[in-house]
Formats: sequence, structure tokens, C-alpha cells
Amino acid sequence: PQQKVTKTTKTKRNIFCLSPDLTLSECTILISLYLIAAVYFYHSTMEQWSIIDALYFAITSFTTVGYGDLVVSQKDAYKKVFTAFFAFVGVAVLGVTLSVLGSELLRAEFKAMDRAKKNANVKAVKDFFDLPGGKSYHHRHSRMN
Repeated sequence: PQQKVTKTTKTKRNIFCLSPDLTLSECTILISLYLIAAVYFYHSTMEQWSIIDALYFAITSFTTVGYGDLVVSQKDAYKKVFTAFFAFVGVAVLGVTLSVLGSELLRAEFKAMDRAKKNANVKAVKDFFDLPGGKSYHHRHSRMN
């Protein structure tokens, strides 16, 4: 019996991206949605805080600063559970966003380095062939023969 030969190919891993395949724009939208949800829940349904206080609480929670000047009601367990889950999700969203931002910065740095190398190589070749007096190296040596 003939065996079927299959060719396996490895997928090339993007060395710049350690995070999910998200763009910086998508991460910005994700953080915005997180903050909007925080304002909605802490302003309208959970604590009736002002919009500024709800936004402040969300930012201090997902950046893990947590000053402690605003806390959810200790009477209701569901508020504590929701806030713990909400903070955990916020930290994850912020982590992914920082990872994507770092990847984009690295990508831009490598592109700049490649451009600089290319420009340096072009200049080195030009300097080699363009000698003083307006004659090229090749032109001078071809006439000598």
C-alpha cells in the first residue's frame, strides 16, 4: 500500500507580538468600553456614584493603584464579587494593551533600524564609487587598462 506523504509547514511566529492579534486601535476601543461599563455600573446600578467618581474608581482599579478612598458597599456580597471580577478583567485588558503597545514600539524601532542600515549601505557604496575629482573608481580603472 502506498503511504500518502504530507508536507507539514510550521507557522511563522511573529516575534514582535506576545499578545493576542489585536491592533492598538482595538485595544483603545476595549479600554473605552471597559471604562464606559464601569461608569454605567458604578454610577447607575451599583453605588450611585458620580460619573467622575465611577471613572476614577475604574481607573484606579484596573491600574492596580487602588487608593482606598472609594470602596464598594461592604453589605452586599454581589457588589464585592462583581468588583473583584471587574478589576481582574480590567488588569487583563490593560496588560494586553501594554503588550500590544510594546510590540508596536518594537516593530517601529526595527523598521527604523532597517531603514538606517539601508541608507548607510547606500552611502557606503556611493562613497566607494564616487572618488574626488568627479571620476568613479570604475571609470578611473577602466581607462588605465
